[in-house]
Amino acid sequence: MNSFKLFLQAENLAAFKLVGGKITSLISYPSYFNSKVIINIAGMSTFNQYTTLVCDDRIYLCIPLSKTSRLILASCLHTKVISLDAKLDMDLIGRSKSMCMLAYQLYTGHSFPQLEFQLKELDLLNSNGFLTPKKDALNKLYQNEKLILKAVASLDNTALKQSLKRVTRAKILGKLFAKNNFLRGQKDIIISFTAKLTTTVIEAGLPLKKAFKLQDFVMEHTEKYLSIQSFSTWFNKMVKIFFSKLKEYCSVKGMDLASQCANYIQHQYTKKIKVTHIAQVLNCSNSTLLRQFKKKYGMPISTYIQKVKIDKSKLFLLRTNYSVTYIAKYLSFFDRSHFIQTFKRFEGCTPNDFRKKAT
Repeated sequence: MNSFKLFLQAENLAAFKLVGGKITSLISYPSYFNSKVIINIAGMSTFNQYTTLVCDDRIYLCIPLSKTSRLILASCLHTKVISLDAKLDMDLIGRSKSMCMLAYQLYTGHSFPQLEFQLKELDLLNSNGFLTPKKDALNKLYQNEKLILKAVASLDNTALKQSLKRVTRAKILGKLFAKNNFLRGQKDIIISFTAKLTTTVIEAGLPLKKAFKLQDFVMEHTEKYLSIQSFSTWFNKMVKIFFSKLKEYCSVKGMDLASQCANYIQHQYTKKIKVTHIAQVLNCSNSTLLRQFKKKYGMPISTYIQKVKIDKSKLFLLRTNYSVTYIAKYLSFFDRSHFIQTFKRFEGCTPNDFRKKAT
């Protein structure tokens, strides 16, 4: 326990143990810590994960001791005026998982369990200290990564350039590792995202053999680096390698204009897709694209777009409990009525009737 207290003092942390709703201060319970906040913080964590919670005023580390007890470490550093980006760049967050594992071992005297790790941002809901997760804060970082993958899959160079300028979880973690001179950590982030890119190009049509050869090439070059001077530069270069190889394959295999258009629609079905934008992406005129697509697929592009969206909606109706309104919004229909009308035109029944028949 002495080692545990020394650890807390060295890291400027307060510590609390929560068992069945009862909170106990393990070291100097400062007056500015609200017990209701601590209890609510514990409720945000799960038994099988180490959790870091970034609040409007503090950072909390939640460590599961059992299914009913939690060890809560609270930063004594007041961060109310620090922006989200600054918080994510803080050394405490960069080391939070290792700190959770070390704290568990020092406190219990047992080896720490290998658990998953999650990072959440929270807002104070009211003066009583209850908390609610922010909707867009950290989730946006993951969404930005998805935009990169979508741009690669659809071979949209404009979208790729824009998405690579955005802040992503991978870039933040890579920067943190670089800041702490942790080369292995940087390489692991690159390799992890390489796996995602490999899956993306395979789904976009690149043969398995070529995709895995490309993955091995990038991983081998990443491992050979004795230092990664600019993580963002190498990250962007890696993404562009996958993009260019997929584009090269599509060109070499002679994927015609109509097929490229269909491929784009298949990967952008959640958006409001316009023929003019597809023509810009594929570097052709609207009239040429419309003519070649109808010749190959026997229908206008607009009809094909609706067909793809309806096919995707059927999967949601069969595999999820999402409401019709939610599916309509997710697939970028004008509104719920527009979705229902389009669905009925293709399937001969309403979305709800389709779902009922399937069950």
